[in-house]
Amino acid sequence: MQNILKRIKHLISVKRNKSILLAGSSSLLIRFITIGISFFTIPMTLNYLGNERYGALLMLTTSLSLMTFADLGLGNNLVNEISKGYAENNVISLKKSISSTFYLILGISFILTAVLLIIMPFLKSLIIAKINTNIQSYEVFDTFLVIIFTILISMPLGIVQKIFDGFQISYIYQIISFFSTITSIFILLFFIELKLGLPYLALAFSSAGLLSNIIGGGYLFFYKKPYLTPKFKYFNFSQGLVSIKIGLIFVVLQLFSFMNLSVDSFIIQSFLGVANVTTFELVRKLFSLSFIFIFFISPMWPAFSEALHNGDILWAKRTFYNSLKLLIGAGAIFLLPLVIFGKQIFNFWIGPSYIPSLIILIGFYFYSLIGLFGGIVASLFNSDVFLKRQLIVVSLSSITTLITKIILTRYLGIDYVIWANVICFSIFFIFPSMIEINRFFKLKEKVL
Repeated sequence: MQNILKRIKHLISVKRNKSILLAGSSSLLIRFITIGISFFTIPMTLNYLGNERYGALLMLTTSLSLMTFADLGLGNNLVNEISKGYAENNVISLKKSISSTFYLILGISFILTAVLLIIMPFLKSLIIAKINTNIQSYEVFDTFLVIIFTILISMPLGIVQKIFDGFQISYIYQIISFFSTITSIFILLFFIELKLGLPYLALAFSSAGLLSNIIGGGYLFFYKKPYLTPKFKYFNFSQGLVSIKIGLIFVVLQLFSFMNLSVDSFIIQSFLGVANVTTFELVRKLFSLSFIFIFFISPMWPAFSEALHNGDILWAKRTFYNSLKLLIGAGAIFLLPLVIFGKQIFNFWIGPSYIPSLIILIGFYFYSLIGLFGGIVASLFNSDVFLKRQLIVVSLSSITTLITKIILTRYLGIDYVIWANVICFSIFFIFPSMIEINRFFKLKEKVL
């Protein structure tokens, strides 16, 4: 009997590895293509809009990513719920989790839309006052409305990606996302050709995610797994409340993630002006090439969650440590040319007006490597086994980062903003995380 159980565990672990490699490989190829295309469209968009309007678009888009918290973490919790139901082969549990999550997020989206319509007159003056720019006021506000309403519509549809992730078939969603991104780029080029304004370009930028979820939902609910289509009869309010309770932990984690990434634009704009946002965000865009490794990391979250629920600790430990060595090592080699030839790349890509300093390039290099480490750790920590432990180390590192970021921006300038992440996350995230993970695996191995 023991041999049979070992054989089953081995087959399951092989399936997990295949899912991770398939999702990662397909996503890697797709990401390379989309990054190449987006790098071609960025100079065109920047030249069309100009420095100030492009900076305003980036700041609005980045700041409104705060809306990802609005689902109360229900989407992220759904990944764990699906992983658990998938591990237990519990179809009823899967139906209840998906339907409860969908209708709760749909309700939240309706409430937020109603609130937005009520306070809309007050928002206009607030937004215009906060952005130090000569852009026409109506254009800024209309752009804000386009982005925020696209987000509100996309919120309930966001469960589509979470379902693909939970079932460890995210590579299918990535293929759909690729064609949606290509479509959105054609829309962007079409709007530029028609010489349309900032709100239309914001619509083009925002359309990729919406298209992905619409097409992915059609594939999932009408072809692949129609029995999982959200139905109100499977809505369970008490289960929804439990999901919200766990989801709020994800909300806090997302809030700290927003502080670490999106708040940079606010700080730079406040101390140095909106025009400086463009240079900083373009360097971030260059180093977003590191995201190609994230696509190998993302499929690990549901795989780790399912493995821990099944008690396959040895697979989880081996996969975690091997991933750290392989992905961070590959990232260090892959990103190094961006530091060495970064100025030449910018001169060719954007032009001499936006060439960054070596200090900011080196900062983003180390920040990207820490991001890879954080992604691998989060894929393990996002399992409900580790969730509360993750909250402690992330909150401490994020708060210290925010304080350090304000100080460095005010007294040293734009080149040192990113170094706050490097310094604080090295001290308060990397070391505590590794201590906690090593302790966890040692305790579990003793039980085995």
